[in-house]
Amino acid sequence: GITVFIPYTDLGNTDSSYTFTVIHMFTTDMNSHTIGDIERITPTKTDTGIRFTVTSLSPFAIGWSEYVAPSGGGGGGGGGGGSAVSENVFIEDIAHGTVTADSTSVRQGDTVTLTVQPDKGYVLSKLSIVDRNGDNVRFTEKNGVYTFVMNSSRVTVTAVFTPDGTAVADNPFVDVPADAYYTDAVLWAAGNGITGGTDATHFSPSNPCTRAQAVTFLWRAAGCPAPESSEMPFTDVAAGSYYEQAVLWAVENGITKGTTDTTFTPNAKCTRAQIVTFLWRSQGSPAAGGVNSFTDVAAGAYYADAVLWAVANGITGGTTATTFSPSNDCTRAQIVTFLYRCLGE
Repeated sequence: GITVFIPYTDLGNTDSSYTFTVIHMFTTDMNSHTIGDIERITPTKTDTGIRFTVTSLSPFAIGWSEYVAPSGGGGGGGGGGGSAVSENVFIEDIAHGTVTADSTSVRQGDTVTLTVQPDKGYVLSKLSIVDRNGDNVRFTEKNGVYTFVMNSSRVTVTAVFTPDGTAVADNPFVDVPADAYYTDAVLWAAGNGITGGTDATHFSPSNPCTRAQAVTFLWRAAGCPAPESSEMPFTDVAAGSYYEQAVLWAVENGITKGTTDTTFTPNAKCTRAQIVTFLWRSQGSPAAGGVNSFTDVAAGAYYADAVLWAVANGITGGTTATTFSPSNDCTRAQIVTFLYRCLGE
């Protein structure tokens, strides 16, 4: 090693009553140290200065205090430097969440606090802290705050976030804002193969939804079950059309009876009354209950019980406090939202 002697006159006119701290910073690989490592050295105090031994001519810093533990200050020697500590808490790139430290440049013996923030739909499944030798650093957790004591010249923090069951796919649609009421429903529908966009980057949420599309969405949400019969009662449902199997399944399960005995009218726009009735029947036509507050929903209407059921179960409300607007056309955003509230949440 190399013995270094520095007189007190070069250390702010200090004397032997002071406490001194020497930090040796490695700039090359040597003696089991890697670049960026630090080594704390306790110097020997003499009557006229301090003496310590280093293993190379690389930067070191000296700090001193009169009555308390080392707190920095002073000058440098060897290759120069100062009392500041280099970054020694490293957080790896992490997917689906973030980990931040209250400080990434700390001294040995200091306490470090980590803040963990998962992305929406994810939870922390593993947090690890390892020192420069690859050994695990012990940490504690309280109310979601993680702390550890710095016991090495450097540590590396890693975390793994996993889905909590509510995670949705990244949003590929430029016309589906993150804060829209239908965003979660659209991503759920796209992620589960219920419907895609009108092209690769558009969902067209305000476009009307047809009866063919509505029953197809519902059929896909049910898992695309094969109908028992291939005999189509409707003359306007072509064999091989994308909605043929969905219509057969819907008829077999009493979800729809068509607009007449022989027509389904697949290209007609799906109304609010029709979609809540489709959903209600798909759930076995459960008892509705509640009081009808809508002046435009007649007690004997085919959709009356379905409307009361939908409102009671949070699938949709009225268009006002006293109207349901059963004949209003439904948009693509509304249809997938009703489906999501019924089947996805």
